[in-house]
Amino acid sequence: MNLLGYLTEVSLCSAIFYALYFWVLSRFTFFALNRIYLLFSLVVSLIIPAIDIQVMEAQPTITMVHKALRFEETNPVIDLSPVNTSVPINTEIFIADFNWTKLFTLFYYCITGVLIFRLLITVLTFAKTIRGFDIELTGSVKLLINHPKLQNGSFLNYIFIIDYGLNKDEVNQVFSHELIHVKRYHSADRIFVRLLQVMLWFNPVIYWFAKSIEQNHEFEVDQEIAMLKDKHIYANLLLQLSISESNFYHSFSKEPLKKRIAMLFNQPTPNMKKLMYVLTVPVVLISCLAFARFEKVNVDNAEVDKNGLYALPLDSQQYKQKVVMTRKQRTLREESLRAKRDLITNPEFQKKMDFLKKIQNGMITAKIQGFYTNKRTGKKEGYLANYQNEVIVVSSGKRDDAHFDSLFSPGEQITFTIALAGLENNTLIKLVPEYIIDGTSKMLVMAKIPEKAYPFLYEVNKVRFADGKIARLDKFSNGKLRSADVETGEGTVLSVNFKPGDNPGLSTLNINDEVRFRFVHEQKVAEKNYVISDWVSISKDIKNYGIKNPDFFYKFYEKI
Repeated sequence: MNLLGYLTEVSLCSAIFYALYFWVLSRFTFFALNRIYLLFSLVVSLIIPAIDIQVMEAQPTITMVHKALRFEETNPVIDLSPVNTSVPINTEIFIADFNWTKLFTLFYYCITGVLIFRLLITVLTFAKTIRGFDIELTGSVKLLINHPKLQNGSFLNYIFIIDYGLNKDEVNQVFSHELIHVKRYHSADRIFVRLLQVMLWFNPVIYWFAKSIEQNHEFEVDQEIAMLKDKHIYANLLLQLSISESNFYHSFSKEPLKKRIAMLFNQPTPNMKKLMYVLTVPVVLISCLAFARFEKVNVDNAEVDKNGLYALPLDSQQYKQKVVMTRKQRTLREESLRAKRDLITNPEFQKKMDFLKKIQNGMITAKIQGFYTNKRTGKKEGYLANYQNEVIVVSSGKRDDAHFDSLFSPGEQITFTIALAGLENNTLIKLVPEYIIDGTSKMLVMAKIPEKAYPFLYEVNKVRFADGKIARLDKFSNGKLRSADVETGEGTVLSVNFKPGDNPGLSTLNINDEVRFRFVHEQKVAEKNYVISDWVSISKDIKNYGIKNPDFFYKFYEKI
């Protein structure tokens, strides 16, 4: 998920939590619980959209070129020897569709940067305001009395008292009020919410949260003061000191007086109603279901297993694979698919692909123009040539092949057949010859690139599979299949053990049957021998899954 998607889901999730507070919990006088709920809601809203519970749907991969070579992505440098050439170079630039996501992301970062700067200015201004002013220490609390630029309030462990027009008892009440703010670390709540306001500046709910948290702080302190002082005297003091200025710190009576005084004289909520806070459990579950992204996404690219084996998405028409990806894997795959979609609509890319299809099975004659140099290593990795007005690279397919790279010189003509063909960085045509005839008719037979043989491959859902022939069958006394050996080529044997109650369809298997065997949890017992107890399916037709093991098959596949 990209940043904007995540922030949007955080905003929606927080709206659900705030709705429960606004319509139900805000009416209660359990102010300490309300404080916990509001902060909990914000934290959980940040976490839930980041939870990875994705189930992916795998689809077949389409290969565009039969003979293709996977090249490492490099930034090629063309090192031309001084040879006269009139080959035209296509410098046309193809511009993809305008990326609105990047524009909105840039806009978000700009606004966020401005708000961070503004917040830093506010903090620095506050620090500058209190610097150099006489401070009285009361335990760990720092007291500033009659500061010309501050009102009655508190921030962190600082308390500001303006005693003009107040008697000693009223000053003590103001001090007691602010001391409770300090002791309950209300400033930490405000700092946390202010940072979230910077992060989620576009979300109106975060401002509602900030207002509710500040109000709840005042309700909480007013409730405690009212237990020690006369409510009517305290309410008169609130009216006397009411102000409208909005500060970075807690102000003694900034919050709307009508609601504060109403809460002050409200009857305490019965304790039985604390059970209403249990409603947070279904709210969390609903939010998880809504924003933890239990979604199916088509997977049309092979994944690579940790052992380096290519995972092939092979689905039948009846079932599809269950595939779980992390959020990072899904994001990378989405970016890859987006780039692929942009690429296949690029006319220049299509032109090069058509060119590859046209020449891949033939013999071509090209004139060497120079050397192809890998920018990262700085070493030559073949020759730069021209064929039918297309710039191509002729390479041995091996890294650092000094012998091949010294055989020809710029200006020579070479004729060769193609063993492998592909596009490097999706732009540069790269060919590996099968054999070469240079201008003197000398033939050079290229060494074939060995193909690594694997005992089995992986599907995207991590189920192993192999095609082979049944070489051995062993049965129980009742005639049901006990075990079998499947030979997969290169001398590899997969020995599978069955249970007496396994699928009765196993009895249809015979020695020398060609099958596709799927399984999990193999154990290597010899160089080319694996023992499998957890088989998934055995089929004589690769277009379906054949005989299924219900204990494992439905853990990895589901009906379409």
